[in-house]
Amino acid sequence: MNHKEAVEKALIAFPKLYYFVMPIRPFTVKVPPERVKKLARSLKIKEAAAKAITVEEPSDTILWLLSTLAQEQGGSAKTSCSQSHIRSLVTRCSPMNESQFTKELAKLTATDLITSSRTELGDRRSNELTLTDEGIKVLERIREQRRELLAFLFQKRTQIELKTIADSLEAVALATWPKIKEAIPDLSATTRTAAKSKSRKKARR
Repeated sequence: MNHKEAVEKALIAFPKLYYFVMPIRPFTVKVPPERVKKLARSLKIKEAAAKAITVEEPSDTILWLLSTLAQEQGGSAKTSCSQSHIRSLVTRCSPMNESQFTKELAKLTATDLITSSRTELGDRRSNELTLTDEGIKVLERIREQRRELLAFLFQKRTQIELKTIADSLEAVALATWPKIKEAIPDLSATTRTAAKSKSRKKARR
């Protein structure tokens, strides 16, 4: 199979895969009373509507990409990374624009799922986003929904079929994820720096 044939075959499969990757089932998270007024002002909504947020698309995208990128740059225990990197990734990987990203981030910080702080990034200051313990719990609820979906899709498959499907999905991710990051120069440079740091640490052991 040549490159053109592979693209056409994948294109036929695309809509079939798309409809199985359904949005998560929305769920609500309460906003601390002392933050309701600020969130209402930020989103220009009534305070009654700011007492809880709904975790759904695209807010789940922010949580998941924050966790993924933070761990990739600093190891499995890391939960923080640059706000500009997340904003660039989210606006590239979803229909969200920067204004929508700002609104979704306001919801996630109001509920303490994410915290934002100023930090040094090279020779300049930057905002850093951190996934809190509560944010990790909420992300696990999102992951559990995806586990249920994958368990449904994988049922009644042989061990060989399961390995083939899992390996294929991993191969797609390995092929596309670097391409997405390459389009964001600052992010690409940070990822290379993190990779070199990991290599130096391994070399010392």
